[in-house]
Amino acid sequence: MTKRTSTTAKVTKATALLIQRYIRATGQGVIVRVGGKEYGVGFVFDGGRCFEFQDNDDRPGMTAAKCTILKTTIETLQLWESRLEAIRDMILVEPKDGTVGEPSGRYVVSRSGGLVFNDTPLATPDLSLFVDATLDAETVGVWRDGGKVYLDANASFDDLDTAERFGRENEQLAIFDSRHNKVFNI
Repeated sequence: MTKRTSTTAKVTKATALLIQRYIRATGQGVIVRVGGKEYGVGFVFDGGRCFEFQDNDDRPGMTAAKCTILKTTIETLQLWESRLEAIRDMILVEPKDGTVGEPSGRYVVSRSGGLVFNDTPLATPDLSLFVDATLDAETVGVWRDGGKVYLDANASFDDLDTAERFGRENEQLAIFDSRHNKVFNI
């Protein structure tokens, strides 16, 4: 999930809580920098002791003042959390089909490897991991059919031929025209 960059930011209490929610939901860690070295964070403590490092036993419990988290990690975690909340809202709060995010192109096509639930998914690790695995996707689509809930990571294109080729390569059956709010078969 985490992209490395030289830009870092201090870990605030809000960021530590965000890291904690991510780790608990997905079972995956994030990357922090301490004294110019990068470490994987496997667990976040509440209170003054902020991090425990899985891969460096001699630095457990670093304080927030001494830890920095890679800036792209913060942005990625924020995107993960906002997508997860938006998808949960579409599934649980106001059940509806739709797209999380704004497509940049007219024709929206799903990638292969979506997620299917036989009934309403709650806070499952599968949902959290799906959102994490699709952070590089432009949008995520939520739709229902026959008592099932489908989640798909999407790409969009301005050129119909390119969209159709991408759809066939990803074994998709249809394309969504976001300009005319219409679905058509490939």
